[in-house]
Amino acid sequence: FNSKMTKVHIDYIFNSINRIEYQKKDPVKLIVVDADNTLWGGIASEDNFQDIILGSHSLEGELYIIFQKQLLALQERGFLLAICSKSNIKSSLNLIKNHPECILKKDNFVSIKCSWGPKSESIKSIINEVNLRLESVLFIDDNIHEIDEVKSNLPAIKTLFLSTDIYSRPKQLRDSIYTTGEFPTLESGNRTK
Repeated sequence: FNSKMTKVHIDYIFNSINRIEYQKKDPVKLIVVDADNTLWGGIASEDNFQDIILGSHSLEGELYIIFQKQLLALQERGFLLAICSKSNIKSSLNLIKNHPECILKKDNFVSIKCSWGPKSESIKSIINEVNLRLESVLFIDDNIHEIDEVKSNLPAIKTLFLSTDIYSRPKQLRDSIYTTGEFPTLESGNRTK
């Protein structure tokens, strides 16, 4: 035992082991993420990207890029990605396809659901499309009311409420018990290839 090891180090090691064990026991296979103010700042518009915060023009824009890169890295590890947003589908797809600094593209998602109905209904539809159990799904949103609506209608689903402080979001995703650790099977690692 090294005397330089502090409680912080011990806690970090303990939490890392817990995350790995959690993923072996009940792994997330699908990450369903909100779009507006989650993948980018602002509300997608069919007309232009003038009010969208995404990319190198600001620190906040860079944070959304980091968040997208984290999701892309999770996909490369075998997580499936989907979008569930209360927005106009044409506007969201336009931004994903044509914004010059949007990292994630349509092909990165197994499903994209944009509607004005309850997100729990859209998530149920996505789950049916990809044939997974509710327990295998993580829903990420920046709106606590949407998180609550999904949790009340789909209690088995895992959720991650993103802080209003966008500077902490990359750390939230990185440190989430649902997205850390190794995948327990070869199948999951090959899922998105």
